[in-house]
Amino acid sequence: MKTIKRIFSQLLVYCAWIVISTLIWSWLFNIAADTTVRKKITVFVEAEEVNDNAFAVYLESVMPKKLKMIKVHPFSYAMFDEYTLTHADIYIVKADDAEKYIDSFVPIEKTDGEEYYVFDGKAYGIKIYDAESGVGFGKEYIKYSDCDYYLFYGVNSVHIGEINGSNDGYAFDIAYEIFKLN
Repeated sequence: MKTIKRIFSQLLVYCAWIVISTLIWSWLFNIAADTTVRKKITVFVEAEEVNDNAFAVYLESVMPKKLKMIKVHPFSYAMFDEYTLTHADIYIVKADDAEKYIDSFVPIEKTDGEEYYVFDGKAYGIKIYDAESGVGFGKEYIKYSDCDYYLFYGVNSVHIGEINGSNDGYAFDIAYEIFKLN
């Protein structure tokens, strides 16, 4: 009986040890399995449901050879790490919420035939899903809600070429592949 009481009296310590141990091992695994920002593209999607693993596998199958990894995350992934959210390469965001994140997006030049998210007279995002018609790109991986969505490029991305002086334009290559998904 004393053994059982002692175990129950230490239950909180055991639970805390399990939680801390799990967090440490997860952190170590992420460090071991990750690569540098120059060799990966990070895509954040603000949607009800995202089949992030399948989406990443598809994008990795069509990524440029110099990249090693594509990471696709729902916005909830970054709830404890704002740095990760603000340093993504590509964002897919609801039109209603885009203004909240506008400082994380880089302005882009308009071309004919596209519909853009415009803020303060500058184009920031390209429409990826139209709620009225239900037409959009990547619907097999993203469950869009009943509003328009736009694709944005991250202002801190190291893959947007001339826009911020980075080495390459791989974010544009990946966005092009996303726009090919009907």
